[in-house]
Amino acid sequence: MCGETCLDESLVKGKIVACDQPMGVKEAFRAGALGAVALGSENNDVSFIVPLPAVTLNMNEYEALISYLNSTKYDQNHSSRYICIFS
Repeated sequence: MCGETCLDESLVKGKIVACDQPMGVKEAFRAGALGAVALGSENNDVSFIVPLPAVTLNMNEYEALISYLNSTKYDQNHSSRYICIFS
């Protein structure tokens, strides 16, 4: 579960964060993330005002994203914007 200060600012600053908790969006913002992808609830037909670009995905979409990220090699030390995964 992602609570306050669960993300390391030095790892997520300027990156897009994938989090399996909808409340992780707030923590991603606090840690300086560029955006967030979060696992949403079953009822995704609502909107929320959040402090950074963010999207919630249903379980199938989120699992597909995580599967793709886990199967793709990327340089985490490169200065580009990569997704950091926190569960």
